[in-house]
Amino acid sequence: MNQSEEYRYEVHFWPEEISFDVAGLFSNVSLLRRTDFCAYRKFGKHLPIKSVYGAPACKWNGGRASFLQATEAMIDQEFIMLAQQNWTPCLTFSNHLLQEEDVSDAIGNLLLSCADTIFKFYYVRVCSPFLAAYIRQEHPKARICASVILADIEHGKGSPAYYWNVAGKFERFVVHPDDNLNLQIRSILNPSQAEFLLNERCLWGCPNRMAHYDAIATIQQRGDTYQFMQSRVLEHCHATPIIKQCELPQRNCALSKRELADLIDSGFSHFKIQGRKDSPALFLYDLCNYLLPDEYMTSQLYAPLLVKLNDIINAGGNHFRKKHGS
Repeated sequence: MNQSEEYRYEVHFWPEEISFDVAGLFSNVSLLRRTDFCAYRKFGKHLPIKSVYGAPACKWNGGRASFLQATEAMIDQEFIMLAQQNWTPCLTFSNHLLQEEDVSDAIGNLLLSCADTIFKFYYVRVCSPFLAAYIRQEHPKARICASVILADIEHGKGSPAYYWNVAGKFERFVVHPDDNLNLQIRSILNPSQAEFLLNERCLWGCPNRMAHYDAIATIQQRGDTYQFMQSRVLEHCHATPIIKQCELPQRNCALSKRELADLIDSGFSHFKIQGRKDSPALFLYDLCNYLLPDEYMTSQLYAPLLVKLNDIINAGGNHFRKKHGS
């Protein structure tokens, strides 16, 4: 036995049925691919990414603002990269201020048509009942999921009635972050439908959540970058951006790896990692932290990728954000 074999580490992975929906569509797909490639070379197995979510600028987008003006060629290129990885797109059509006439949005419909052409099925995350009904009728390949924003709109936090209702209407739904550790709510959730957001860095009981969503939804409909920057949506938030938390004693909603393992032991298998507006270094940390169950594996993957991060970005990773500020 040579020295490298003697010190080879026995790697461990999450169970095969565990799936992660990660941010990055139209912003970080190249970085995701590079991270997955390095994990495969280092550990002999691909990361458990099953879907990648996001959207370019369109009236339907919500949750995080995007100002990327996508063309059909760009959309096809992005979807083909996903297909090559056996990843499924999840389009974030979660703008909650849509009107019935907004279903005619050209970019939103183009995204659906391109996804229909390339994928056997794909996910769409919505809040609007108009949009959900339209997509169900016109695009049967789309699997309709409820955005986490819907839980705030319908005052669903801590409400068993909300979760029973949403389970009957959608293929899958995101659990409100304030309910992630609520054992009463957890006990009534269908594990095949519930999806847990792992790295929400708002504080528990954030009073500004809907104001933030409202500002993003309004500006996304207008497509006005300047007005978004001037909206000062986070001016009165004492927890976002995250640098404000450096001296705060309160815990935010992000779950620990142990808490993730506890959810898996309880039978849940669908998890979401956000990061569309995070710094590349923070996003990379969350990927390595949550996608790998072992602390040693996390450090072994994160450290060399962090050192190479600028090279990865310059070579094409994170290319949409770099060029378009989205």
